[in-house]
Amino acid sequence: MGLVITGGVVLVLAVVLGVMLFRFQSSYQQVRTDLKSTVARLDALYGRDPYPSEENVELVQSNLFVLSNYHQELVSVLKLGQVDPASMEPADFPQLLDRTIRRLYDRAREQGVKFPARFAFGFERYALGALPNHEDVSRLVMQVRTIEKLCEVLFKSKVSEMENVQRTVFERGVIEQGGTRDARRRMQEAAEGTPEPVSEEWIDPSGQFARESYTLTFRAMDGAVWAVLNELAKMGLFTVVARVELSNNTPLPKPSQAPRAVFESSAAGATPPLPAAANMMDMFSAAPQAAPVEAAKTGPKPHEERVVAGREMVRAIVEVHVYRFLQREGEGNQP
Repeated sequence: MGLVITGGVVLVLAVVLGVMLFRFQSSYQQVRTDLKSTVARLDALYGRDPYPSEENVELVQSNLFVLSNYHQELVSVLKLGQVDPASMEPADFPQLLDRTIRRLYDRAREQGVKFPARFAFGFERYALGALPNHEDVSRLVMQVRTIEKLCEVLFKSKVSEMENVQRTVFERGVIEQGGTRDARRRMQEAAEGTPEPVSEEWIDPSGQFARESYTLTFRAMDGAVWAVLNELAKMGLFTVVARVELSNNTPLPKPSQAPRAVFESSAAGATPPLPAAANMMDMFSAAPQAAPVEAAKTGPKPHEERVVAGREMVRAIVEVHVYRFLQREGEGNQP
């Protein structure tokens, strides 16, 4: 009897064990099949050629050549008329500045443009005899020639008076030359009135272009101010008007008197009481008749008297950004 029970238990355990082995075998086969599929996929990825075909390489190279040529042509067009820094000895810069100032004074005299006394277009210290440092000359030459072009725009637009020209002051020292005590004193006063030097020329982070700022202060009629803005847009330099301020010191016209009533009552004081009336028609018929005011018969003022603004001299401050396009290293060598 004991052997039968033992055999039965062993048989049950054998059946359970067989079922478990069958299930584990099925899971193992599934995992092995997935592993083989993943390994095959990985081998296929490793075995692929990741590089583009020769046809695609030729197409991309041709597109690069076309875009490079287009970029070079665009920069060439944008650079037309721009003023680049020019090398010059420090001793030759005052002569260049003197010739430029004389030309501007002659042009201003022809156009009837007024200047302040001893006006040097933002180069007062050099007009009084100072020499620039050697490393500052090239940029100073560029500023002188740029200001000359900007002043030509003002002269062409027929402004009435130039008050000031401000440039980007970047130099930190000058070489003083011999001269009279009065000249040295005026040079020191001009240097004291000059703004503090700023950092180097602003250059776009991509290295495509640089920018200089100039501020022109002048007096002109409204039409001349609009002409200046139009000429700045048409000139050879690539300019952007960053700020325009207009002020008018002409006193405002006196306000006209308060308009009187079109009709005046027959009585000097309050409106007299209406007489009693039997109905509304009698009330209106009994109302006092109003007399028209003589001022109403004069009519509107003529056009010249009605214009109160737009024909006065205004003071204009125009800030201009002048862009200079650069030639980066390696450009022009594309295949």
